[in-house]
Amino acid sequence: FTVGHPQRSTHVLQKRKFEHIPVFSGSPIPRQDVEDQAEKYVIVMLALFRPWNRSTSNPLKLETTAWSDALIELLSSLPKAKLTIIDHMQEQWECRLAAEDYSAQYK
Repeated sequence: FTVGHPQRSTHVLQKRKFEHIPVFSGSPIPRQDVEDQAEKYVIVMLALFRPWNRSTSNPLKLETTAWSDALIELLSSLPKAKLTIIDHMQEQWECRLAAEDYSAQYK
């Protein structure tokens, strides 16, 4: 922690040996293919896959950058393994919708 932080003398940050991706609880991850969820989707992807903090030195995105541009920048810099994870997040929605369509045929 930086000088002046209230937990500087009692807490420590330690890098994990293995990468972990946090899971948002509550609402599901927004859909990439639904227009009114597009901005929320970008914010979630940036929060999950881009290192950031609330300080002005490392924000989630610059104030002058559009959300969509920030996502494009992120996606161009991620390794293939993380891009695969992002693709699977969208596939979760596609599978859920396909299951709902299938079950609706038999009601």
